[in-house]
Amino acid sequence: MHETVQQLPSNLNGVLSAAYVKEVNEYNTSMSKLLKDGFGMSGEEIFNFLSTGEQNVNLFCCTELKSIFNNLANQYLLRKFSLGFKRDEKGNNRNWKEIEEPKIKDLFEVNKKLVEDSIE
Repeated sequence: MHETVQQLPSNLNGVLSAAYVKEVNEYNTSMSKLLKDGFGMSGEEIFNFLSTGEQNVNLFCCTELKSIFNNLANQYLLRKFSLGFKRDEKGNNRNWKEIEEPKIKDLFEVNKKLVEDSIE
């Protein structure tokens, strides 16, 4: 899950949803057989057991995805700001000794605004 999210494919939702459904279906299939044959549980008991388990898995996945996205968003925004602030229009590192303080403040504000605009 972490690797997929970090690559940020354009169809991220579909990829994650398909993987989630596949894993839950495989788990439910194997657990259903075990619960029925090994523990003699009824269909209703199996359904209740698997439903509770899936709720827990879903909550875990949602919490984990939020954490991953928060970290990625922060990294992305910081990288975007740093690239614009530290490098000139040609992509070269700025020579800070040659730039006057008001110009540095302007560069900071311009790049800060670019980052802020990208999250709105």
